[in-house]
Amino acid sequence: MGDRLLQAEGVLEWRFGAYRLQPTSTPSFATENLRPEPPASTPDLKVATFNAHNWFTTLSGTFTPPGCSVSHQPRGATSTQEFERQKDKLVAALQALDADVVALQEVQNNGSEAIEALVAALNQAMGQGTYAYVADPAGGLGCDAIKVALIYKPARVEPVGPSLALASDVFERYPLAQTFRDKATGGVFTAVSVHFKSKGGCDPSDPDTGQGCWNLRRTAQAQALRDWVEGTLKAADPDVLILGDFNAYEAEDPLVLLRNGGLNAVTTGHYTYVFRGLTGALDHAYATPSLTAQVRGSLVWHINADEPRVLDYTTAFKTDDRYQPDPYRSSDHDPLLVYLELSAAPGGSNACATTGVPVVINEFRFRGPNGGNDEFIELFNRSCSPVSIAGWKVQGLSTTGTWGDRLTLANVTLAPGQYYLLANTASGGYSLSVTPDQTYNTGIADNRAVRLLDAQGQVVDLVGFASSGQYEGTGLPDGPTSGVTTQISWKRIPSGRDTDNNAQDFQFGENWANPQNRQSPFYGDN
Repeated sequence: MGDRLLQAEGVLEWRFGAYRLQPTSTPSFATENLRPEPPASTPDLKVATFNAHNWFTTLSGTFTPPGCSVSHQPRGATSTQEFERQKDKLVAALQALDADVVALQEVQNNGSEAIEALVAALNQAMGQGTYAYVADPAGGLGCDAIKVALIYKPARVEPVGPSLALASDVFERYPLAQTFRDKATGGVFTAVSVHFKSKGGCDPSDPDTGQGCWNLRRTAQAQALRDWVEGTLKAADPDVLILGDFNAYEAEDPLVLLRNGGLNAVTTGHYTYVFRGLTGALDHAYATPSLTAQVRGSLVWHINADEPRVLDYTTAFKTDDRYQPDPYRSSDHDPLLVYLELSAAPGGSNACATTGVPVVINEFRFRGPNGGNDEFIELFNRSCSPVSIAGWKVQGLSTTGTWGDRLTLANVTLAPGQYYLLANTASGGYSLSVTPDQTYNTGIADNRAVRLLDAQGQVVDLVGFASSGQYEGTGLPDGPTSGVTTQISWKRIPSGRDTDNNAQDFQFGENWANPQNRQSPFYGDN
C-alpha cells in the first residue's frame, strides 16, 4: 500500500466484476510509503496491543476450550511448516516491538498451551525469562475458538493481584485485566486486553446499517466494558488502559460511547488495517483520565496493514513465495504502542500524602514457607514530613480476640517515603534476605489482625482479615493456614495507599514478598 504507479502498458480486460490490466511490460512504480524503523528505545513504560492473527497450536481436527462444551476447528497454520513460519514472524515482530506489556488478540483458546508456546519462542530468541504470560482467571475467557491474552517483561513490571475477566454473555471473548506495578517508578496501572465482535456474518437481529454487521452488539460490549472499568477496575487503581481490536472505527457508536463515558482515546487519526484498499483503525487504546496525564506518546508501527499477503506465513497458492522470517505481514493488523511515565502514587499525584495517618502497615504476612512464625510487618511513612516512631507499639490479635504487644519501636525518625521492617525471628521464623530493623519472637495467628499504636496509645493503623472482626472498612479475604510454599504477602499498591478500607488498599500475591527496611531507597520497590 502507498506506492504510486507511474507507467503501465498492457491489455485491459473485465474479469470477476472488475477491470484488470494485464501488463505486457514491467510497470514503473515510485516508492512513497517506506517501511518504518522499529520503535526507538525509551525509558518510558511501553504497552502495546497486537492482533496475533489466529495464533494456534492445534493444526488439525477439533478442540474444545477449557470448561466449555462446544468444539471448534483450528484456524491459522494448517501444517508444521506454516506453524514455524508464523511463529518466526510473530517473534520477529514482538522482539522488535520490545514492549514491556503486550495485549494480544486472536490466540487459540486452549488454556495455556498456545500462549505458553509463543512466550517460549520469544524467550528462546530474547533470553530465558524475558517474557511471561498472565494466567487465565478461574472460569476461563469464554468459549470462542480464540481469546485475548497479556504478556509482560518480569524485569520491568510485576503483576499486582490476580487477573480478572469480564465474564458476560455479551462477549464472545471475555476482556482480560491485569494490574501491573512498574518496577522503575513504583507506579501502578491496569491493562485490559479486548477483542470486540467482528463486522462479518450479519444476523437479521443486528444488520449492517452503515457500521458493519453486529454494531448493536459491539456497542453493548462497549457499555459493559465501560461499566466494568468504572465499577470494578478503578476501585483497585484509577489508572486503567484498555487496548485491543475493537472492530470499530473512531466515529462509530462503540467508541463514541467510550469517549462519552469518560475514557480518552490515546491515539486518533491513525490506521491499523486495510480493507479493500481503504485504511482505517480497528485497534485502539483508551485511558482513564488519571492515566491520560501519564501518557507520554503513542504510535502505530506499520508492519502489516500496508504489506501484501504474499509475504505472510501461509504456503497455499503461492507460486512466487516471498516469505521471510521478519516482522512484515506477521499479522493483518498493525501493532499500536503506548508510552507511559507512571507516578508512584495513584492517579499521578504526589508521592507523599498531605492528609490521613502519617505511617501505615504497608506489607505483611503471618505465615510463610517456614511456617506460622515466618512473618514480617513493613511500616511506611506516607506523609510529607519526618515522623518519630519512638515508643510506638505493634500489637497482634490472638485467636481469642485479645490484643497483645509484639514490640515497642526504637527511637527512630522516619523520613517521608522511608520504610521500617519488623520480623519474627522465633524458631521457624522470617525467611527472607532483607535485614529487619527490629525483631520480635511472638507470632500473630493466621487470619487475625495487626495494629500500630502511637506513643500515646492511639491506634494509627489497623489491618485485619474478615474472620478476625478487626479491620478498617472491609476485612481481607482469609489467607492460607498451612502448606505455604511461596513467598506470599499482602501489600499496599502503591506504597502508602490508604482509603481506610483494608480490602481495597491491600493486594495478595505469591512469590512477590519484597519487604523494605530503613536502608532501602525512599519510595523504592515494594
